[in-house]
Amino acid sequence: MTNKVKRIKKILVLMMAVAMLFGMVQISFAAEAMDMSQPLTLDVALSGEDKVPGMEFKIYKVASMDEYTRFTVESKFESYSIDFTGIENQDDWRTLAQTLQGYILRDAVAPDYTALTDDQGVAAFGEVERGVYLLLADRYEYQGTAYIADAAMLSVPNIDDATEEWVYNVGITAKYSTESVPPEIPETPGLEVIKLWRNEDSVTRPNGITAQLICDGAVIDEVVLNKENGWKHVWTGLEAGKTYSVTEKDVPEGYAVAISYESQIFTITNTGNTPPPPGTPPPDVPPTLPQTGVPWIPVIAVGGTGLVLFVAGLIRRNYE
Repeated sequence: MTNKVKRIKKILVLMMAVAMLFGMVQISFAAEAMDMSQPLTLDVALSGEDKVPGMEFKIYKVASMDEYTRFTVESKFESYSIDFTGIENQDDWRTLAQTLQGYILRDAVAPDYTALTDDQGVAAFGEVERGVYLLLADRYEYQGTAYIADAAMLSVPNIDDATEEWVYNVGITAKYSTESVPPEIPETPGLEVIKLWRNEDSVTRPNGITAQLICDGAVIDEVVLNKENGWKHVWTGLEAGKTYSVTEKDVPEGYAVAISYESQIFTITNTGNTPPPPGTPPPDVPPTLPQTGVPWIPVIAVGGTGLVLFVAGLIRRNYE
């Protein structure tokens, strides 16, 4: 690390300490402030060796950011009862992406940018605005195989973890799974939804919540989860070759929602929004990755209004 970078980081630490005393803003560590005049570009490719042309990727701007990576959630996502703070590990990043994915599909939220992969399997978005984005792609069939890209969070620009320099021309690889076309089994295995409660007063817990099953962007079923059914339900007889997601229809007041998916199980977690005692210091963000193989910048919240804590997902300069 150069002496210049060390000096800058010392200054940032001092600024953070002052801000914590006066409740000003949140500060993130970086080699230097980003150049706000630099144009930003984004390329996306599948993470494997497959070079699939014609696959459409979409990105949704979730938050804007300034030159010190202070983030503000976009107004179109403020109405959702999603807690954008406290992202501490890779699972949190994936859960945030999966939660946003369900509501975006249900509500037909328009993407900010779209791009098709070329003959080399690269989707070139061209110039984009700076910010934190959700990356999605519809199920895509090509030469007898269906490609299903994972939802992921990313930031533009980002920092090269080796040089600690800002990267303005961002290239990322998207994780994905594949299925045979037509499906080997005409029906999907049962999809289960489980409801969990966290950090809340069970006395004020609602008697039930409504889980919605989304297929290809439309609500195809709703089920009430409550104490009587153990806060869980299994959908069976679902058509294979479709994309399914789950949302919570009406999040109870005083709760935030997070929805994760793993091995045919959707987990809806409602966390009580209990404010911390006065004078409680903000937690430090541990050194974690927002997704596999992706550099990061730790962001530390130190108060302020209009800004929401985010840990910026930073993507490597070159394709893996």
